[in-house]
Amino acid sequence: MQILHLDCSPLGDHSETRKLSRTIVEKFKRAHPDAGVVYRDLAVNPPSFVSAAWILGAFGLPGSDSAEAKAAIAESDMLVDELLAADVIVIGAPMYNLSIPAVLKAWIDQIVRPMRTFIPPPPAYKPLAVGKRAIFAIAAGGGGYDEGGPRQQFNHEDPYLRSIFAFIGIEDVQFVHFYNTVNERREQGERSAQQSVKDLVV
Repeated sequence: MQILHLDCSPLGDHSETRKLSRTIVEKFKRAHPDAGVVYRDLAVNPPSFVSAAWILGAFGLPGSDSAEAKAAIAESDMLVDELLAADVIVIGAPMYNLSIPAVLKAWIDQIVRPMRTFIPPPPAYKPLAVGKRAIFAIAAGGGGYDEGGPRQQFNHEDPYLRSIFAFIGIEDVQFVHFYNTVNERREQGERSAQQSVKDLVV
């Protein structure tokens, strides 16, 4: 088993998503002692944003053989290779302004690649990153973003992650939520998150 472990929070040891993602990976390691782990701290080493050079290289447009395009695609190839080599992807992703951190979006934009993680039309889109599992550790200062909650309609993080990973073929997606991290419901939110980790089948 190969595990790809990503963190996004800039809070270091104070980050709840880092604690959760680490706990999830440790659970997998206990169950699968021979599992390999590739770790990326996206907050410390953020991926490059998509550039004109990246677009030229990714889509094979005129200029794709330039040094700039080759360098842009080399970074993307490295990140895509890590994804495709993984059986399980564990991502610590705090909720920022109802959605994902910019560094995680930058990583997603690097790995959602035509002819690498999906085949575009014609005749139809075909995902290439199939047979994998993704687990997201999500934290938010407030609450009510879960299914049926009073703020569910404002939760743009879970639906987006579920959709974009399914787009490249990863449909086995699970979420561990730690809501209400900074209010009077923190203890309840922490218990719920810990129970979700315990319930994960590894």
